[in-house]
Amino acid sequence: MPPELITSNVRDALAVGLKILESATEELAWLVPSSVFTLAMSHGFADKTSAFIQNGGVVRGIVEVSAANIKDVRICLECGQDVRHSEDFGGVFMLVADGRESISAINTGVANLTLDTATTALWSENPSYAQYLLTVFEQIWVEAVPATERLPARQG
Repeated sequence: MPPELITSNVRDALAVGLKILESATEELAWLVPSSVFTLAMSHGFADKTSAFIQNGGVVRGIVEVSAANIKDVRICLECGQDVRHSEDFGGVFMLVADGRESISAINTGVANLTLDTATTALWSENPSYAQYLLTVFEQIWVEAVPATERLPARQG
């Protein structure tokens, strides 16, 4: 993998995110807007993270839990991900694996990202940058609430 690569749209950023997930061995941290979360879940992230957890990996994620993504949040929780809810990160998204490899982007003012939404995302294997992203993640994590507190009780 290249030490740094710039992607130009959400589709490419998700493809890189899958590659990062496939190379992870210990821990994965993600923070994504609801629209990216839904796209990621429909593009193989659910199965890949489930397999990663079954092989001993730890996954923590932050997303705004809403009526639109309850099903996907439950899938994450059921496969063993630790998911929290936050509304305080705007158009930022990031995925960091093992504190060494990452992809991140900031899309200010874009409420609903699609696969073709233009975005400049940085894919990096720089551990210092990954640690910076994890510091940001941890700050939001501390303030975020467990996703289970945002989910309605199951009926029947």
